[in-house]
Amino acid sequence: MANMESLIIEVVVKASARERSVDKNNDGTLTIKTTFPPEKGKANQDVLMLVAQYLDIPKSRLEMISGHTYFRKRLRII
Repeated sequence: MANMESLIIEVVVKASARERSVDKNNDGTLTIKTTFPPEKGKANQDVLMLVAQYLDIPKSRLEMISGHTYFRKRLRII
């Protein structure tokens, strides 16, 4: 990506799911299914990993800016 400022994306997380997946919704949000439970940040770390893989960017370029303990989260791509 050429000299782009940060971009915010909204995700809806379904923790403790049967499978890991990323789906794009009609409203532009992403639905993330993770098999990890929502405890001690395990699901959040997997969410960052899945989104990074989906967007084909390093995980280090993603930052969770809100929703750490909620199923709706906002991520910043830096």
